[in-house]
Amino acid sequence: MLNNNYYAVFVVSYMDKDSMVEPIFDYQFRVILLGDSTVGKSSLLKYFTEGKFDEGCEPTVGVDFFARLVEIKPGLRVKLQLWDTAGQERFRYQVH
Repeated sequence: MLNNNYYAVFVVSYMDKDSMVEPIFDYQFRVILLGDSTVGKSSLLKYFTEGKFDEGCEPTVGVDFFARLVEIKPGLRVKLQLWDTAGQERFRYQVH
């Protein structure tokens, strides 16, 4: 029986406001979504980033990437870089 749990790994980076170019975001978070195969990781990320729910998602092979820019409060923008991993056993090396 599958354990249908999701796991997320966070990596944070900060944009230097003293640089010559105005950044479009202040912080960037890289979120890696891990979980068993066919539990809805891709559907969840597609809905979060595109606002569309797709029941007929094709299985992820390797890793897919999504991104979303979120304004936390006026003037504070965060870029979420979302990594969607394949749940198949043969891709488990990505997290070990």
